[in-house]
Amino acid sequence: MILLVACALSEAERLQSTTTAESYESAVATCEELRAQPRDDCLLAAMREHDRRVRSDCDRISEGRAKGECLFAYAERVVKVDPAEAMNACAATQYARECSYHLLREAARAVEEKPPAEALAAIEPWRAISAVADPDRLFWKAYFRERIDRKLVIDPEGCPGPECLAGARETILSAMNGRLKADRSLCSVPISDERWVDSPTTRGWIDTWKRNECRERPPE
Repeated sequence: MILLVACALSEAERLQSTTTAESYESAVATCEELRAQPRDDCLLAAMREHDRRVRSDCDRISEGRAKGECLFAYAERVVKVDPAEAMNACAATQYARECSYHLLREAARAVEEKPPAEALAAIEPWRAISAVADPDRLFWKAYFRERIDRKLVIDPEGCPGPECLAGARETILSAMNGRLKADRSLCSVPISDERWVDSPTTRGWIDTWKRNECRERPPE
């Protein structure tokens, strides 16, 4: 028992030492002395702590959670300079969908304060990546969600295409569903909201939504 406790403490101490190692190489040397799972977690911590941007660092890690997290972190760090490489890294993880959407959301967040016509250019690198299915839809969905979370006004009249309009509509109606859950009396009053521009387009969406969601339900 004493030996097991000493070994566990030794592994914990070595894992902690990756945050104080003078170099990545020194941290890796420490990690390599550990058993399989602590070793992988140690290598992942070393990669993050030393802000590495080398995909081969993840090749040191056995298959599993730690390797997936390593590739996810690598993708986050290279996406601004090489979106295709970042998406390839995402595709190699068990978190491919979550990783891909996260990267697109980060791209949307970078231009969230720009009007749709100017934000459009941020989608272009993603359109050339075969691993990304329907990048326009995913981008606009993320873009408008970021805007509404940041209390930036949504103006669908400025949309440059149908995918943009669909993203604006989905975000606005999702917000309306949230309001309706909190207050059913919403169905009996005129609806306006400072989070989006009152325009023929938004009024049409909300009128249709209200007809569908506020119909009197039959008794159970």
